[in-house]
Amino acid sequence: QWFSGGGTPDYFQSCVPPPNEASVPLHDYAYQYPQDGENCIGLITYEVNSGGIREYAMVQLSTPLVAGQTYGVSFYANAAWNGTDSMHPQMNHASSHVGALFTMQPRPWTGFDPWPLATGNAQVFHPWIIADTVNWTLVSGSFVADSAYQYLMVGNHYDNSITDTISLGPSIQLPRAYTLVDNVCVS
Repeated sequence: QWFSGGGTPDYFQSCVPPPNEASVPLHDYAYQYPQDGENCIGLITYEVNSGGIREYAMVQLSTPLVAGQTYGVSFYANAAWNGTDSMHPQMNHASSHVGALFTMQPRPWTGFDPWPLATGNAQVFHPWIIADTVNWTLVSGSFVADSAYQYLMVGNHYDNSITDTISLGPSIQLPRAYTLVDNVCVS
C-alpha cells in the first residue's frame, strides 16, 4: 500500500465523478487518463521557494532486494496541466529528475513533520524535463542493489540547482511542477 514519504501526494481515481480534486480524467491539476488501469498518483516535483519542496510517494516492496543483484525499474510520468484549476494554475511548470529511490526504512510523513529535502540521490531517474502533457513518458533504468532495500520512494530526489524546468503557461502562483505517475514496476 502506497503512503506519503513527504508532503501530500494525490491519488486520482476513475470511480470519483468529475469535476473533483481526485477524479479521473479531470481533476485540479490535469486532464489525463491513467497510463494503465483506473488510477494514478500525482506529486509536486519542483517548487521555487521554501528550499525546493518535494512530495514523495512510498511503498514497501513485496520482498527485499538482494544485494549484488541487478534490478530494473520502470514507471510512466506525465506533466500535469489543464485541470479544473486552469484559471490560476498552481502547477505551471514541468520538471526533470523524476525518479525512484530505494531505502531500507520507511519515511512516513505527517503534516507535523518538516518537509523532506531532496537527497541528491536516486537509483533510477529521468534526467530530462518531462513536459508532455498528453502522452505518458517511460522512466526506466537498472541498477545493482548495494543493500537489501525494502522500500521504494518515487519523486524528484534532486534539489533546484540540479532540476531543470520549463513553463507550461502563465500563473499568478510561484513556479511549481506537478507530475503524474503510473504503472510502477520493479523487476
